[in-house]
Amino acid sequence: MSIADYNTIDEPTVDSPYREASRRYLEIMSTAADYIAGSSAPGSAVWHVIYALGLPCAEGVSLTDRAEQLGVSVGSLSKGVRTAQRLLDVEESAYSYKKP
Repeated sequence: MSIADYNTIDEPTVDSPYREASRRYLEIMSTAADYIAGSSAPGSAVWHVIYALGLPCAEGVSLTDRAEQLGVSVGSLSKGVRTAQRLLDVEESAYSYKKP
């Protein structure tokens, strides 16, 4: 069970876009942490999440170059990114990072 599954405070009945955004952020961070912690290769799993979310630290580094740095195949890295995209419920695109 992830931390995002716990309801520790009484929720107000008023809907707020800020509250919804914070819930979504907590859900993504909790799912990402569970994915990385449960991985047999957490070093690669971190990069799966980074590319899935399109974080700035992946900017300008292709999957091919990152796979070489990690010592894994491009297919393995690409598959991990797609898996993370599905788990995190984010848009599955060919590349979620900015190319140089």
